[in-house]
Amino acid sequence: MVSVLAAATVLAACSVGVNGSGSAGGSSASGTDAVTFAGKTITLVAPFAAGGSADVLARLTATQLSDFLPGKPTVVVKNMDGGGGSVGLNYVANLQPANGLTLGFFGAGMATRYIAKTAGFDDLPDQPLIGGFPQGLVQPVRAALGTDIPTLQKSSKPLRVAETSAGGTGALSATIGDGLLGIPIKQIFGFSGGGADAATSMLSGETDAAQTADTSYDQTFQPYVKSGKFNALFQTGIMNSQQQIVRSPLAPNVPTILEIYQQLHPNAQPSGELWTTYQLAANLNTSNYVLAARKGTPDNIMSTVRTAFNKMAASDGWKTFTQSKLTVPLATTDATVATKSWNAFLDSSPEQVALFKKYSGLK
Repeated sequence: MVSVLAAATVLAACSVGVNGSGSAGGSSASGTDAVTFAGKTITLVAPFAAGGSADVLARLTATQLSDFLPGKPTVVVKNMDGGGGSVGLNYVANLQPANGLTLGFFGAGMATRYIAKTAGFDDLPDQPLIGGFPQGLVQPVRAALGTDIPTLQKSSKPLRVAETSAGGTGALSATIGDGLLGIPIKQIFGFSGGGADAATSMLSGETDAAQTADTSYDQTFQPYVKSGKFNALFQTGIMNSQQQIVRSPLAPNVPTILEIYQQLHPNAQPSGELWTTYQLAANLNTSNYVLAARKGTPDNIMSTVRTAFNKMAASDGWKTFTQSKLTVPLATTDATVATKSWNAFLDSSPEQVALFKKYSGLK
C-alpha cells in the first residue's frame, strides 16, 4: 500500500493531459463557473456484467462519491455488458451529453483491445480521466497441486486455467506469469467476472486454477485459501514509482511472479519479450480501472468531480468503508497518475502492441 501511494505522490507532480489538453481533457468553455449537482443523478457506467471486480469498484465509488460532490447528487451504477466493454464506452462517449452526469468505469482490458485495434474502442483515449484504481491479478490453484514450481513445470498435463475471455488482463497475466515460470497451461474461457463460477469449477476438479483480479481474490478465493482448499500460486503485482514490481495490498502474502522467478534463478534478471510484456502490464496495473467523463466535459465540471474523487479517496470514511468490504482500504490514483499510466499504454509502440496481441489472445 505504501509503495502504491508513493507512486501516486511522485507521479502527481508530473503535468499530464489527454490528447494534448493541458487540463487532462476537459473543455474550457465554462471557465470557473461554480458547479452544483443538487437534485441530479450521476450514472457510473460499468461496461461489464454485475459481480465482477469492475462492478465492485464502481459500486464502492458510487456509495461514497456523492458526499463529496456539491449538492450531494444521487450516484448509481449502470451495468452495460457487451463487446468487451465497447457497448458501455460508446454509451458514454457518444450517446450521453458531456455534462458530468454520465461517467465511465473503464478497465485495462479495454485498453488492450484499443491498442489491438479491436472495433468499437477508437473513442477510448479521448475520454478525460477523473481517477484510477491500482489492481493486480492473482492465480489461485487447487491445493492438491501444491505450489512447487519445478513440479508444476514437469507436469505431463497443462494447468487448466479458468478465464473470462481472450484479450482481458487475466488472460494476459496468466500467459505471461506461467510462461516466465515455465508452467504449461491450457486457458479455458467463458467464466463470469467475480470468480464465483471459476472457484466452483476448481472445487469440482473441472479446472485447476484461475486468474483473477485481486479484489475478486480477496472476496471469493481467499476464504478457500484460508480453509486449505486452494493455494495462491503467484500474483502479477503493481509497479511503483521506482519502476519496481511490488505486491498488491489486497494480496500481501502472495509472491509476485518476479519474486518466484528470482528464487528459481538466483542473481538472474528475467529478460526477453515475456518480461517486456510483463513490465508494460504491471505499469498499466497502476491504474487498472479508471473513472472517466465524456470528451468535451467543461473544465469546471471536470475540476469539481476530480476534486471530489480525491477528497473521497483521502477521507477516513472511504478507508473505513472499503476496508469493511475488502480486507484493506482500497487505494486510488488521481487523474494525473491515471492519465500518465494509461497514455503510456495507449501509445504503445508497434512492437509492444504485437507482444500484447500475441500474449493476450487477441487477433
